Amino acid sequence: MRNSKWLLALLTAIAAMGQTAAPDADGKPATVDGVVTNAVTGEPVPRAHVTLNGFTTGQQKTFGAVSKADGTFSMPGLPPGTYYAAAQCTGYSPLNNFGPRDLVSMRVGPGDTKSDLKLKLMPNGSISGRVLDSDGEPIEQASVVAEGAMSSGSADTDDKGQFRIGGLAPGKYHVRAKPQAMQVPPEIRTDGTVEVHYARTWFSGSLDEKGATRVQVAAGAEVSGIEIRLIQTRITHVKGKVEGIPAGAQGRMLQIRQGTGTTGSQLNPDGTFEMWRLDPGKYTLMATWGTPGGQFSHSAPTDIEVADSDIDNIVLRYIPPADIHGVVQFDDEQAKPPAPTAQQGAQKGGFSRMGPARLVLQPPNGAYMGPHPNPADVSQDGSFTFEQAGPDRYRVVPTWGPVYIKSIRLGDAETEGDVLDLRNGGGAAVTIVVSSAVAQVSGTVTDSNGPVAGATVVLVPPDLGSRALWAHTGQDGTYSVTGIVPGPYKIAIVDVDEAAAVMRGKGLQESDQTADTITLQTGDKITKDLKK
Repeated sequence: MRNSKWLLALLTAIAAMGQTAAPDADGKPATVDGVVTNAVTGEPVPRAHVTLNGFTTGQQKTFGAVSKADGTFSMPGLPPGTYYAAAQCTGYSPLNNFGPRDLVSMRVGPGDTKSDLKLKLMPNGSISGRVLDSDGEPIEQASVVAEGAMSSGSADTDDKGQFRIGGLAPGKYHVRAKPQAMQVPPEIRTDGTVEVHYARTWFSGSLDEKGATRVQVAAGAEVSGIEIRLIQTRITHVKGKVEGIPAGAQGRMLQIRQGTGTTGSQLNPDGTFEMWRLDPGKYTLMATWGTPGGQFSHSAPTDIEVADSDIDNIVLRYIPPADIHGVVQFDDEQAKPPAPTAQQGAQKGGFSRMGPARLVLQPPNGAYMGPHPNPADVSQDGSFTFEQAGPDRYRVVPTWGPVYIKSIRLGDAETEGDVLDLRNGGGAAVTIVVSSAVAQVSGTVTDSNGPVAGATVVLVPPDLGSRALWAHTGQDGTYSVTGIVPGPYKIAIVDVDEAAAVMRGKGLQESDQTADTITLQTGDKITKDLKK
């Protein structure tokens, strides 16, 4: 993934524009001229791909051009309309990775000639270095990955253990290396030696990303001398069996998820599995297969943590999907969804399926392993049904608000918070308590020169699977975060790279030790000033 998130931002902006832009009547064609330059040197950028995306005559259209040797481009014959302008070029990234200032909005009328469109691109940088074993010897064909907030890259080491990853947008990167290794048992050696196994290792010298040191890449610069010395770990196995796989199941696989990444391994015919050489860390295991009718089915997932010892006797059980019936109880009047309109009242359950009164099941860590469950409509009496929900853990998210899930009772078991655990099946009725007593935190971010504009403030809950919250300071340095679920949080000022890690569920990085801890009670409205 290199600078891929620009597309999401662009499409989102175009969609929003399409909802508000009125169709233009046909008129005399317009012309847009401009120039693409290097944001660092000011020099022209030739062969840049320039696009105008937008709505004209009621339709979404894309127009393109390529910049000349002097960086200039021209787009004649444009229908009148509203457009977003953007540029791309090999070796460059958008100035702010397609943030709001990168997407230039313009409106051209019939016969208009706009000749002042200026687009800037940031030259990419690179990271180079070596991968060594514990004795300082080079590791050949190790896979090295550099992952940043908005771009990433990878490369394999050569016979000297050297690597170079180019095409990186300016920013901070986590760099990790992993030697090639098959998931097979250790060698049987009769000469008295012991096979050495190296785990995935981050720069500089960490077995997990949280303890890693980020590498700062400047625009157009190469960061060299990044040395990763791999950490030696014990070769361990994970063994278990899947119970209850229906007859006729096809393509039986074991899914192994760590974070948001998933790999697969084939199950044995009897449903057993054995995995070797998993890197240390936390994983979720789940068996999957296809049914004769072409449907996808899976076992209940289970969590494991791989360290320096074997894990045996894991049991994954097949629990058929089931309809989950329940009722919503409202802690206060403000927690209730808006009353349905006359048109909505004619829909199923008293609310339109596109209306606000719905409950959505989301994975706690942001990544589904099984099928995506359908949302449930909330009827006027508070009843709802999740149809054919699979065995998994879910966050229950209401679509109206600002409200939060205060507690969930499944049968006789009641838990605080918004997690509905269906890993053991869901035959019992569910009661969900919704409250509007959300909390709010506001304050001012300052440094030695006074208020800081444009700073990013994040609130991170202890359960990283829960959704973190953030806000940006205004010109006066103030921020405000509303709609907060009561509970403990870490609050910190972060840069764009660390903010991206938080949003991916990876928690705070450099700011973890310096972050303040706050505990919010129901309905709290507190002031928390922060020093940068």
